[in-house]
Amino acid sequence: MLKDEVNREEELKELGWSPEDLRRYAELWEYRKRWGAANLEREERIFLKKADNALPALTKKRGGSAADVKQVEEKLHYKWIELYKIAIQRAEQAAQIPDGHEGAWTIVLDEELKALKEYQPRLDMRDTLNRKSFDSFRAAWLEEAAQLGQLQALDVEIQLAALKLELQKEWRSSWDKPGRREAKQFPVMPAEQAAQFRLKVSEETRRLTRELYPSVANRLGVNPEVANAEAANAEAQAVNLEAADSELEGSA
Repeated sequence: MLKDEVNREEELKELGWSPEDLRRYAELWEYRKRWGAANLEREERIFLKKADNALPALTKKRGGSAADVKQVEEKLHYKWIELYKIAIQRAEQAAQIPDGHEGAWTIVLDEELKALKEYQPRLDMRDTLNRKSFDSFRAAWLEEAAQLGQLQALDVEIQLAALKLELQKEWRSSWDKPGRREAKQFPVMPAEQAAQFRLKVSEETRRLTRELYPSVANRLGVNPEVANAEAANAEAQAVNLEAADSELEGSA
């Protein structure tokens, strides 16, 4: 086992391991890293050995770090954002958004991809749980973008279905979201407002990536409690905005 062993939960997920087995792997891996395998029960050591055998062996670079560890660009979460961005862009082209306008969703996804590539979170179980905090920030940004521009009808579902047919074997079952209802209206903005919006989203996305992903926060020495409090506040604001929109629709 390498001294600088890394949690390879994402690779096991791609191999089809169940959520229950992934949770068990993450817990036992963390325990083994902290206290050593000798303190595990026999069946727990066998379970981790099964996981180790299912994964390709890690090798070392000259500097002593583990090679063959996936970059974030190779992980499913990053690839999904890339695909969703492509679907949005194709939908924008099909809908022929006004000349000189740019879609807010494209900007948000583009800046998130840049931040992930820059900071390289591990996207292990702790990162995966925390990344859900991004949802409330995205909702608040899109609400703001709608005030800066206009709403445009886009058929994203048909573009995702087309991408699934194009990719075939490369498409992952985890990207299928049964019962998911894609939004029909998306904010688009004139170039000047879009540039200002991109600057704000870029700064906030980079900050959130540093603070909300534990693997990045620990590496950079960031205090995650502040970020979690901000995430809770953003979620509350998003709920309030949704409630206000519902009241306006009801009174219309």
